Amino acid sequence: MNFTVMEGMRTIERQKKLLAKGASKTMRSRHITGHAIDLGAYVDRRVDWSWPLYHQIAAAMKGAAKELEIPIPWGGNWRKFPDGPHFQLQWKHYPE
Repeated sequence: MNFTVMEGMRTIERQKKLLAKGASKTMRSRHITGHAIDLGAYVDRRVDWSWPLYHQIAAAMKGAAKELEIPIPWGGNWRKFPDGPHFQLQWKHYPE
């Protein structure tokens, strides 16, 4: 599965815009501190947002994280606001 980084660190201004349009649910985003990335599945020379692709990316990311012994939560596992492209470093290991 090919993928690309869509977004990493965000400014507070960008986060406010995403919150206002419903693309985020918090101002405590790990993107603001540089501890999160959003990945995009790259299929046929374009980004594809189909959920099954993000399960494949998550498996690859979790495999790499396990090998490096760096736990990473995947936004696709969130119950209230599933976010398939989102991966972040844990708060307890990487505080603000």
